[in-house]
Amino acid sequence: MWAKLWYNQSIMAAFETKPLLDPPPQPSPFQPQPGATPPSSGGRWDRIKDFYRANKWYVWAIAIGVIIIAVLGYFAFHSRPPAPAQEANVDLSIDAPQTAASGGEVIYKIIAQNRDKVSLVDVNLELVYSDGINYVSSSPKADNLSGTAFALKSGSNPKGELSPGQNVVIIVKTTAQGNINDEKQLTARLHYHYSNISSEFTKEATSTVRLIASDIGLDVTGPQAANNAQPASYDVSYSNDSDHDINNARLEVLYPDGFSYTGSTPQPSLAKNIWNIGTLKRGDNGKVSFQGTFKSAQPGQSQTFTINFLVQDAQGNYNTQASTTYTTTISALPLVVTQSLENSSGGIAKPGDTLDYSVKYQNTAAVAATGVNIVLTLDPKSLDLSTIEAQGGEVNNNTITWNAAGVPNLENLNPNDSGQLRFVVRVKDPAVKDSSKNVAIVTTIKVKSNEYQTYLPGNDLSVKISSPAALKGSAKAVSGALPLHVGQSTTMQVTVSLTNSTDDFGSAALTGFIPAGAVYDPASVNAGESKNVSYDSATGKITWKVGTLAAHLGDFNPPRSLSFNVRVNPSASQVGKTVSLFRNISFNAKDGFTGQDINLQTQDITSSDLPDGLNNGRVQG
Repeated sequence: MWAKLWYNQSIMAAFETKPLLDPPPQPSPFQPQPGATPPSSGGRWDRIKDFYRANKWYVWAIAIGVIIIAVLGYFAFHSRPPAPAQEANVDLSIDAPQTAASGGEVIYKIIAQNRDKVSLVDVNLELVYSDGINYVSSSPKADNLSGTAFALKSGSNPKGELSPGQNVVIIVKTTAQGNINDEKQLTARLHYHYSNISSEFTKEATSTVRLIASDIGLDVTGPQAANNAQPASYDVSYSNDSDHDINNARLEVLYPDGFSYTGSTPQPSLAKNIWNIGTLKRGDNGKVSFQGTFKSAQPGQSQTFTINFLVQDAQGNYNTQASTTYTTTISALPLVVTQSLENSSGGIAKPGDTLDYSVKYQNTAAVAATGVNIVLTLDPKSLDLSTIEAQGGEVNNNTITWNAAGVPNLENLNPNDSGQLRFVVRVKDPAVKDSSKNVAIVTTIKVKSNEYQTYLPGNDLSVKISSPAALKGSAKAVSGALPLHVGQSTTMQVTVSLTNSTDDFGSAALTGFIPAGAVYDPASVNAGESKNVSYDSATGKITWKVGTLAAHLGDFNPPRSLSFNVRVNPSASQVGKTVSLFRNISFNAKDGFTGQDINLQTQDITSSDLPDGLNNGRVQG
């Protein structure tokens, strides 16, 4: 197209530079002019030569244009890349099982066949293993240790050629590790070239294997029914029924929510529910026994244990090779006793609070219960036992007992009969006098009768004690005019102190404002806190990032304090008045034990907080 455009422009240029003139009058052929050359007898050829002589520039322009078009056309058609060849007629397939035992072997048979009419060269196979599939060996051997590359090139086949109709077979042996029902994938990619084309082509195939339980025997024995008073014992037996040893094995028991672990044989290797087995040889077996109670389970509930046999893979992850479950149903106790706190806010009380407890009991059996005894035990550490008042109960130190002597209904409790008792007790203030942290009041309750001589447990109750904290401010003179005088500078030190009792506070921060007319000195911040303090000169806001406010600051440890200097120069309008130094002071944190939000404030710090004898901090004229 460009050549044609150039040619047209050339022709137009030629005509524009040599315009045709009106032809001069021609003499009649029948009247020869003096001196004229007689007409040639050449005829048409002479006329062509005459035309060329008259238009030779135009002829040359046309010829040059034709040549340029021909040259450009040649390069345009011969420099264009050849159309890509189609992929060869190649078959690539993977023969493998659809399922395999977790941790067992998986054998892949990979077949590549050239069904095309031409030979293929530089043929090589690439394998991509998903996580959990580990290469063991192959036939022929792989070109690398990871078993991902196989080239057809060899001494007898230097071009890596696959002739028409020829096939190649590769057998790959792997192990597959993962959890039951995991799917593991192998991807094969065949790379090749045509012998006369440099472009590379790829043929791809995939195979997916689903992992099933390995040949591990798991068996659980234990009570099918239990009440939430009696202890329960369970035995877990395991065996290696496969044809190979199993390394890095462990047993895991997932307990239901209502079960409380009390012990096991052997002792757990990790937490209270994991036992390391190590190597379990082919044909070997073992057993783990564990015990516990269902104290927090409710009658009628089904409590299901999950037992997993795990094996560690090459990446250090433990995968489930076998799993089973066992269910125990919780039956109702013949005598039921429960306690609750009537006036607690979310199970939290403050030092000095009086706690109001309610005790409910009921006979759920089909026969009467006689001589019923209910015993409640209190944790005495944070309670003032002298304040216990128990309705119909006998108090002995930190124990309250109810029986027929004080509650006649307990002499003979008929089926479905029930009742309610009450007692109150006051929390000490302070809650403790030592360095205890995260203090809670725990009460336990139990019941028995002549028919049930072993005490049947009721529910435990725990009440968290909050941690009182305080924020205080003070000021003292540093330098300058004392008492304060109009027109004279005075520098004073401002201090804010934080105290805490039994809990650590997190995300703690204090903020306050330096009023207009006062000058904050950042260099005066006390050592150890300067890195935690920031100042916004536009608003006068000081932010103290306390971070963690530890328990027992102010009793067994010094308070946490921030000090800095403020300089003032009172004006005449302030005569007889005090000067504000630090205002709108607030502290916010989170109690790490109770989860409560802590919000503290203190009064503004002014010159009136200076020691006595300085005119009560008022400005003098």
